[in-house]
Amino acid sequence: MINDINSRNKPNISVRGVIIQDEKILLVNGDGNGDFWCLPGGRMEYGENLKSCLVREVKEETGLDVTAGDAFAVSEFLFDANHFHNVDIFFHCTMTGGKITDDWVDDGGPVVDRKFYSLQALQTLNVFPRWLRDGRWLNSPATTIYHGQEKKN
Repeated sequence: MINDINSRNKPNISVRGVIIQDEKILLVNGDGNGDFWCLPGGRMEYGENLKSCLVREVKEETGLDVTAGDAFAVSEFLFDANHFHNVDIFFHCTMTGGKITDDWVDDGGPVVDRKFYSLQALQTLNVFPRWLRDGRWLNSPATTIYHGQEKKN
């Protein structure tokens, strides 16, 4: 029982890919009701390195092949009510294969849609992390920035 409690209170480490095309950023939607968008990516598996995890997760969630570039941002999310703490590491990525099509389905996960959004369109979306709205992702390569912890009680 103690191990279950301790494992719930340990942070998860996730990687997220910043994929830009025509000054638009690729976001995925996986909450089921269509109003929450985030960057493709996910949690690391034991023994997996950051870039390999990112390449795998992007492929799973978008159908795209990518090369992971440099990490440029880190942020955290804390949801006390669910004992959920996540650390996200963001990498610029380059598409090397695949394309966004209407008939694609995320067979193993929650992604229901994938779209490229302009900086202007991000202002009206429920997007996570919220700092994507400031457009720093348009500057490649960018300096690594720690964006702090967002908290939901």
